[in-house]
Amino acid sequence: MSADTSRRGKETSRSTADIQADLAASRAKLVSGVQGLIDDVNPKTIAKKTVEDAKTFVSNEFRAAKSLVADDEDWQVGKVIPVAGAVLVVVAVLRIGCAILDRGK
Repeated sequence: MSADTSRRGKETSRSTADIQADLAASRAKLVSGVQGLIDDVNPKTIAKKTVEDAKTFVSNEFRAAKSLVADDEDWQVGKVIPVAGAVLVVVAVLRIGCAILDRGK
């Protein structure tokens, strides 16, 4: 007896209710997967994630920059000016990027 024949024998022993339950479960998984895909490619979702990522990036960069120019109690003025310039460049690049994305809408 081949594997296909034995598999068919097992499938025929399933009740209609079992088959319907399997179909319902498969349908629910498919709907969930498609809904997740729709959410992932939704432009609003992408924009929201991009904004969150940019905020996180800026926050992390600010903390890193601050640790370079500030002691525990005081700012080191000689190091503040180059870092402030770098922060301004990052902000400008982000603003330009947002403006370009907004123009595409």
